[in-house]
Amino acid sequence: MKSNNQVVIERDMFCPFCGGNSAVLIAETVSNKKRIGCAPVGLKDGCLIVMTGGCWTIISGLPLYDIKDESITNLYGFCPCCGNTYPVNKPEVKTRNIF
Repeated sequence: MKSNNQVVIERDMFCPFCGGNSAVLIAETVSNKKRIGCAPVGLKDGCLIVMTGGCWTIISGLPLYDIKDESITNLYGFCPCCGNTYPVNKPEVKTRNIF
């Protein structure tokens, strides 16, 4: 069964079950959503509308909506030698504390 939402990220990884170096790291997209929302009007756009008396919006227009793609992706390892799958933790994003 072939699935189009699976992507092989890395090959020849260590398998914790059989000890071989033949496992692959796979990213699988579980769900993919598109959200439509209102586009924010910034300070620059607001100033141009006020300064030109609304002519700027007639000429160039304002974006009325914004489309955002949201997808949930699972990472897991698969070893073709022993047939086991195992979860792979996503790397944590390091944040700096200013204080």
